[in-house]
Amino acid sequence: MCLLNFLAWAEQSDDGLVHPEWGVLALPPVQRSPVWGPRQIVDLWDSALRGLPLGSLMLVSRGEGQWGKSNTTNGPIETLGPGWDLLDGQQRIRALVLGLRPPVLEEGRQDKRCLWIDLSKRSETHCLSIHLTSESQPFGYRPEDGIKLSVEERHNARRKIEPDNDRIKVKEGDGQDRDAYDHELFSGFITQNLQPTLPSKAWRPGWPPLPARAADSPAVFPLYVILKAWQDRHLSPGDWLARFADKEQQGVLKESVESLRSALEHLETLEIALVKVKADVSDDELLSLFDRIGRGGSPLTDDERLYSIYKHREPRVHNTVNAIFQDQHVGRVLPPTKIAASAIRIAFASSHTEPHEGNYLPDVRSFAREMAPADETTVKVSARVKRKCTIRKELEKLLPTQGDLMGGALPSAFRAIFSVISHRGPYDDIGLPRIMLSTLSANLVQVLLLWAILAREIDTNAITNSRTDLIRFVLFWRLCVSNEDKASVRCFHAIRKSTGHVVPIKVLHDMLVGDPEEIAIPLVQPATMESFLVPIERPIVWRTAQDRFAGPDRKLADLAKRWWEARGQNMLPWLQRAYLQQVFADFDPTSGRDDDTPYDIDHMVPHSDWGIYWTPVYAALRLNEELDEKDLLRMWRTRSDIGNGIGNKWLVDFSLNRGWGNRAFASKLELLEANEPPKKPSDKCAAALLLRAFDTRDDARQDWSVASGIANLNWPMARVKTFEMAIERRAAWLYKMFYDGLEFSEWKD
Repeated sequence: MCLLNFLAWAEQSDDGLVHPEWGVLALPPVQRSPVWGPRQIVDLWDSALRGLPLGSLMLVSRGEGQWGKSNTTNGPIETLGPGWDLLDGQQRIRALVLGLRPPVLEEGRQDKRCLWIDLSKRSETHCLSIHLTSESQPFGYRPEDGIKLSVEERHNARRKIEPDNDRIKVKEGDGQDRDAYDHELFSGFITQNLQPTLPSKAWRPGWPPLPARAADSPAVFPLYVILKAWQDRHLSPGDWLARFADKEQQGVLKESVESLRSALEHLETLEIALVKVKADVSDDELLSLFDRIGRGGSPLTDDERLYSIYKHREPRVHNTVNAIFQDQHVGRVLPPTKIAASAIRIAFASSHTEPHEGNYLPDVRSFAREMAPADETTVKVSARVKRKCTIRKELEKLLPTQGDLMGGALPSAFRAIFSVISHRGPYDDIGLPRIMLSTLSANLVQVLLLWAILAREIDTNAITNSRTDLIRFVLFWRLCVSNEDKASVRCFHAIRKSTGHVVPIKVLHDMLVGDPEEIAIPLVQPATMESFLVPIERPIVWRTAQDRFAGPDRKLADLAKRWWEARGQNMLPWLQRAYLQQVFADFDPTSGRDDDTPYDIDHMVPHSDWGIYWTPVYAALRLNEELDEKDLLRMWRTRSDIGNGIGNKWLVDFSLNRGWGNRAFASKLELLEANEPPKKPSDKCAAALLLRAFDTRDDARQDWSVASGIANLNWPMARVKTFEMAIERRAAWLYKMFYDGLEFSEWKD
């Protein structure tokens, strides 16, 4: 079949139109969610524009009243009229339809993205310079590999459309203006509710922002605009060229435009093979076929395979899972596949009689067998494993597929847990800011859900009464648990073996830190951490990571290393939760956008002072008579270990951060206090510096004043000695904020 005809059929089916001959093209329930990334989409379009084969599509006939869903939306599973189901080819069809029409801004649509072609540049890897942008990444991705642009590249792209003194603003309900978030630019520009304050030459009203890599191009166009122009066949070559280049550019772009014409001719003549799956294939055979197809393309994960089986046997569960995923209280804490996997894991555990059995995900084959329609109330797996029922029976209790979809045990537990552990607004509230909710692991969430489901059966107030312990446990898990798989199995066992009373969260904590396999390390008192991180006697030369995290107490050294590095830095949103609540009160990071935060993780003493260009730092350090060449070499090797530690990092509004540039830290402090007076002077947590988790005591301020230096690349001996010490002291101070703020001392025997 002609590819463009097939794509037109797919579009019409999504719009609810029935083809008179072929019926409706839809996705069967077994299909998974979109998984293709930017690189795969761009590569596929490059193949299509070259006229290369795109492989075959596999279709299975659908009878009247069978379940299905649209090809390019995230809409509900529903009963459809006769037609065809796309068993293989979903990712390709989504990618191709994406280029044929403007971005669709309706909720639930998967195509809040835009494909572009830059006619002013040649690509080394593709026949044309193709770019992809999206709502969450409005300035695009790196076209060569599809990786997200760096923070600096995104900031630079935004600078090109708004000078520092003329930001793009959003008007709030109270009449106040605020700076627009990056993700708001995509839809805002299309609807023309927002405008660039400094439009580039090629941009047109009604388009999303231009890709960063094509922002300076005189001739970059959305692909759907180019395809619409292609439909005007009466255009002469000169008129065709004039569509994409003004008179000044026509000579330069003539060759590119001709290459574009040739590519579109390839696209128009391209055919795609359709393979019909025999109509009498059994359900089990269809599942096996889909599973094998998945292994040949973008491999299905075990979670995806389980969810596909689940949807195939009970199609309407797709709607329940989506209801949880889109719920305003839950807020996309887990993706749909993980939500379904959580239900399956809890159901599998609950189907076992003995609490030490079944506390993990079932294997795919066993799950498929137990989900097959049957009237069994019990199932025998082996002589030693006692089962109460099939997984299917337990899933019916957890995830309703009719009526109130959020009224089942699992959706209710989701709402209850995440409403309780979320930050509630007062500056000193210990709840987690929403930015942290979507970073919790599936293993941890599954433990919380199982605990909540069983606890509420015993005491309806159990979750509310355990709020502090639940928040402590979440943050303890993120910092201290080494093996999440084993930790979750241990917790499942402990929760299930309790009968008649609610398992205290402290019991789970104590069990994990006391496990003989050391799957979690214990927290220590702040004074202990401070004495470890901040030695009384220190060498002149900066300590290496090996020296800093050495000592006879291996567990303490491991905890200190975690706190200093990534795990501790993941606590910065909690440590600065009051700042996030005050400055970004209307930002919802769990609304389905990836990697779209309005703040940076900033180096307090800028990276450029010590991390990038060592030559000028080396020249400055050589002026210190106390340091020899061996010392300088050691400092060069260890500078990143120190400068990238938690003690030198904080969260800062990226618009403020880009205005700072490489300003010395002492100057940053002055600007913060001058320009950001506390909104509530009576609140002890509202000071501009405390909101950013900075110790405002006089000795700490003095340390940082010396550590930051008078000028960026001025390194007198006093600064050399104080730089490391200031970072170590703040790391210890942050740990004290963490430990005391959550009152972990209550969990100590």
